Amino acid sequence: MTEPSSITMKEDRSFTIQGTDLEDLWINYLRELLYLMNGDNFLIRMVDIPQLSRTTLSCTAHGEPMDRKRHEMMAEIKAVTYHQAGVQKTAQGWAGRFIVDV
Repeated sequence: MTEPSSITMKEDRSFTIQGTDLEDLWINYLRELLYLMNGDNFLIRMVDIPQLSRTTLSCTAHGEPMDRKRHEMMAEIKAVTYHQAGVQKTAQGWAGRFIVDV
C-alpha cells in the first residue's frame, strides 16, 4: 500500500485472532491487518507472531499512524478473500496464499 521503508516502528498494536482452521485463521489475521490500515490508518512495517496454533494467533504489529506528508499510498486493498486461500508449514517456516480485492 506504501513503501515499507517510509514506515517507522513508533507504535505497537497487539491482538489475538481466532479461526476454525488454519485457512480461516489466516484470512481473519489478514483482515485484522487490513482493518488496522484502512480503519485505523495505522501503517504496519513488521509483525511478530509469538503464539500460533491451528485456531489461535497472537501477534504484535509494529508501525505508525499514516502521515500523508511522508507516506504515499500506491494502492488500496478493499478486502481479503477466501478465494484460493491456503497456508502450510514449510522447512523455512509458514507460507500463505491469499487474494485481495483492490
